[in-house]
Amino acid sequence: MLLMLGGIINVSFEENYSIEKSTKKVEEIYDTLLDVFTKADEQNKPTGMIADEMAREIIKNAGK
Repeated sequence: MLLMLGGIINVSFEENYSIEKSTKKVEEIYDTLLDVFTKADEQNKPTGMIADEMAREIIKNAGK
């Protein structure tokens, strides 16, 4: 799963590829997962629901 996420993130930089930016983003996976697990535990919600909420928030703020 993590390899797949890393691969997807890496591809997202394909147009203006930068190994530094790509690597930095892939390395954030660990902290993001810890955040998902912590929030799921605190809010007593499934991790998938928390991840969806976080993704929606990121997309909502992307244009700002």
